[in-house]
Amino acid sequence: MRKTMFITRPTRDALTSHYKLIEAMQELEGTSWTGNREAHRELERLLTAKKVKASGVSNDGSGGRTWAALARTFGYWYPNSNNQVTITPVALAILAGEFVHQHVQKQILNYQIPNGYVLTSGFSPKYEPGYRIFPFRFMLKLLTIDELEHKLHRDEISLFFLPTKTDLELPKVVETIMYYRNLKEEDGLDLCERSGLLNGYATSHDHRRRSDSDGVNFLDYLSDSSLTHMIIMESVNYYWFSRSDGLIELKKEMVKNAQQLINDFDSRYHFNARFKISEESFARHYGLDLFRSKNTFRHGQGVVTRAQKRDALLKQTAEKILHISPFIDNNT
Repeated sequence: MRKTMFITRPTRDALTSHYKLIEAMQELEGTSWTGNREAHRELERLLTAKKVKASGVSNDGSGGRTWAALARTFGYWYPNSNNQVTITPVALAILAGEFVHQHVQKQILNYQIPNGYVLTSGFSPKYEPGYRIFPFRFMLKLLTIDELEHKLHRDEISLFFLPTKTDLELPKVVETIMYYRNLKEEDGLDLCERSGLLNGYATSHDHRRRSDSDGVNFLDYLSDSSLTHMIIMESVNYYWFSRSDGLIELKKEMVKNAQQLINDFDSRYHFNARFKISEESFARHYGLDLFRSKNTFRHGQGVVTRAQKRDALLKQTAEKILHISPFIDNNT
């Protein structure tokens, strides 16, 4: 079973490619998906025409399935109970040019493991039990920590972030990163040079069961996933980060902004347990846009009215005040 976090990655830039990917998926809306190789090949043709992917269409449509998996991972579509491609409201909002950055940011920071897609037959191997994490919130929290100097190296992400299973492990991950940084001050060895550490991780975490699965090869395998996570992390706000020489760094002047964003998401968007029901149930919730109530999508209604938005904002503000000062005297 899978023991490290993973994201399908035909491309890594969340903002520039996702729009055209959603656009292509919309052209297939209503089409039967699972087992329909012609639809998979058609998606490849559409993406090639939009210059999202390199030219060429695979015989079995595997390229189309990989790209569709990326869009499915971030809640832009799902196959409904009739196996038909169904586009979500957040994807439609992005296509309409409505708060594109905020909507992509929402999908990234609300991405969780487990989710509706990773429990389907199309995702293999499955994660082992015990996962409950928002990966990109977790990474952003690491980058806000002064002790870590607001930076992470690719190898630290590979060995200490990707194997994380729950949000509660944050202190342990920070402690481990600091231990090996301090150890480097003593012996001068980088993580990639610590054969005992690498071989131990390969033995305990490599699900591939390859004959060449030693520590160095496993680190190479993880590095590709680490880079993917780093680049997607940048998409949360390109102005906040710098990335070079295998490092991603949160600019110091942006730390407070990042902390506030994390707090907002932690208070507003809780872990979505609908994956236990079905992928469709999960995607209906995960795929809501910023302006819809829970029932809007379910019943096929339009965007909530201005008055409803105002009332919702007033309620949200009141709830925040009560959360901060729960013992307000009603007589004052």
